[in-house]
Amino acid sequence: MEGEEDGLEAHLRLDPEEERLEGLEDVCLEAHRLEMEHLDDIHHDIQDLSHHFHEHSQDHDHHLHLQSSRSIFLVPEEVYIQIFSYLDPFDVWNIAKTCRFFARLSGSDLIWRHQWIKLREEAPFTFPNTQILQELGVCFKDACRRLCVTLCRLGTNFSKCVHCKESTCRSACVQNQRSASKIVLDIGGKMTWLLTGDFSLRKHLSMIAVPKLLHCYDCDARIDRGRQTTCDCRLGELDYGSYRYQRGGLPDGDAACRYRSVSSHTGLQYMSQRWLGAGFDGQPTHSDDQPLCLFCEEDRLNKLLCEKDMVIRTRDTLAAYGHQSFTTSTLSDELPSTASLKQSCSPSGSSSSMPLTNGYCREALAVFGADNIDLLSPLIALEHNEAFYIVKSYLDHIIKTFKLIEDLQRPNFTLVFTEPANVGSNVIDKLLRYLFEEIHVSRLCLLPKALAVALLFEKDTCIVVDSGATMTSISVVLNGRVEVERTQCIGVGGWHLSEFLKQAMSWKESQDGPTATVSSLDTADVKEKCRLSLNLVREETRSNFHRPETFRVKSQSSLRRGGGVSGGGGRSEYSEIQLSSELVLAPEMMYASLDLPGMIARATQDLPQEFIKDCFSNILVTGGNTDLQGFSARLSSDLRDKLPEHSNIINICSFPTGNHSWNTAMGANMIQAPQPYRDILSLHCPGSPFWISREEYILFGNHQLSQLSGDVEEI
Repeated sequence: MEGEEDGLEAHLRLDPEEERLEGLEDVCLEAHRLEMEHLDDIHHDIQDLSHHFHEHSQDHDHHLHLQSSRSIFLVPEEVYIQIFSYLDPFDVWNIAKTCRFFARLSGSDLIWRHQWIKLREEAPFTFPNTQILQELGVCFKDACRRLCVTLCRLGTNFSKCVHCKESTCRSACVQNQRSASKIVLDIGGKMTWLLTGDFSLRKHLSMIAVPKLLHCYDCDARIDRGRQTTCDCRLGELDYGSYRYQRGGLPDGDAACRYRSVSSHTGLQYMSQRWLGAGFDGQPTHSDDQPLCLFCEEDRLNKLLCEKDMVIRTRDTLAAYGHQSFTTSTLSDELPSTASLKQSCSPSGSSSSMPLTNGYCREALAVFGADNIDLLSPLIALEHNEAFYIVKSYLDHIIKTFKLIEDLQRPNFTLVFTEPANVGSNVIDKLLRYLFEEIHVSRLCLLPKALAVALLFEKDTCIVVDSGATMTSISVVLNGRVEVERTQCIGVGGWHLSEFLKQAMSWKESQDGPTATVSSLDTADVKEKCRLSLNLVREETRSNFHRPETFRVKSQSSLRRGGGVSGGGGRSEYSEIQLSSELVLAPEMMYASLDLPGMIARATQDLPQEFIKDCFSNILVTGGNTDLQGFSARLSSDLRDKLPEHSNIINICSFPTGNHSWNTAMGANMIQAPQPYRDILSLHCPGSPFWISREEYILFGNHQLSQLSGDVEEI
């Protein structure tokens, strides 16, 4: 009993201690809880403060950025102009691309006037002082651009004239026939005539070829000619190919004639290049698609002919297996069928939008059998602003072929370019830009063709009848200026005479009809026998009307598919043909198509009275088509019937040595150079000779002439 009481008493003694410990534990827990709550509050306060500080920092940075960016535009413009004046012109042009503010500021005339002064000191040319140019209203920004283009491409090492010691001859030096030289370029419908500085007469056919693009419509892919480097044939495999390739100078063995990757496509079609209407900057990206000359670049032509042959063989093979993907009904400008390839020269869609071809081009395509190219006329392309790249490619080829670049850049040489009647101002602008910024000619004269003929006859007031290969024009020249608004043109010429000869032969069911081509009839031997009669009915009663004349002409047997090419003219065979009444009927058909009396009457309508006598007493006829027997007499007779009030003064004048197609080039060589700055401001009038030197182009460009006024001292 006593032991139990002692244990109970001991238990009772421990209860207060436990209570104290439990109380302390509760106090500690409460303190820990309060401390954690306080720490959480401090953490939230720190997060709120950090977030607030971050937002404030962003607002401050944005404010500083805005303040800094605005401070750029707060700088006075005079400071920027002063800074830009120390930069190179290329740096100023680059700064102008950064923003609209600098683009506007960099166009300041003060900047470019200072840039012009710096560039003028580095250039090897002599210019009038800046004050005179400023009074004339010269745009220094454009002048600096043109001067930079010249200096960047040619540097400062320009040849100097031995007489005047200038990079471009002075006016007195140019007018001196002993020291000055001219290069005359006359682009005609059939032939381009070139009169060089040593008075040698050169010629080149007026044609330029443009390869068509090869496209596969089954896989919607364009065939890149530049990547076709493998060949799966030998020269000996082709019955007609070995002759052409060996003559073309291609290597033996693996000649570049047929491509394995081309034959793998099943929907091959040819399409004309769309860049024909893309303008000056539109041009093919690959060199194999660049324009070429059929008569000078035989290697490229042979490759294109082989490519065409491979396409034909691929089509024939697929057609044998019943492949129907090649249809010509859906696309007008795709490759024709095999049968039409042997006969036609180009698809109908190739010239539907822009007729840049003529009869000579079409028949040349048939002779070569090159249906995968477009053969175009640079003379017709001169009339279209969108087709200037064709003109540029042709001029590049002429300058390279005849090695004219060094002479054109000489200080004493002048390029005289005969200008057709229908050339627009935009084409003239591009022509000037091309000749001065790419060829870098020292001096240029754009001379109307009719005015060149008047110079040949040494007439100041006259009527010019120019009947060439593809066109006939009537121009009125008054006091050394062509009245452009009176000019009459019609697309009939010597080609149509030969075409009428071919047509007249077919009427007689001549055996020579299928053999002779239009081009083979367009020769001097044939046309010397052609004649115009004053009375066709009386001519038919003469004994020699049906008397046959025998001619030996070329017959192009290579019109079949894959005909050979030799020396750019095809494999030609000569045959004899007989012509009798066709020699009178064909000229009559051509002359009736011209209606020359009506054209002259329309051109001279309401002509001032003081010019009537000089005009009708000097009717100048030129061009190969006017060299027909009886042409002048027939025109004189019909013109007197059409205009009886002027019958007493009508006089038809032919050149004593003959109305040759190169007469225009010979007359252009007689042009005299004017003073460079005293007359240039008034020589932009249409119908007048347009003279401009390298320095004058740098200053005035090709669009400022009509806006300038004043006078400049001669350099």
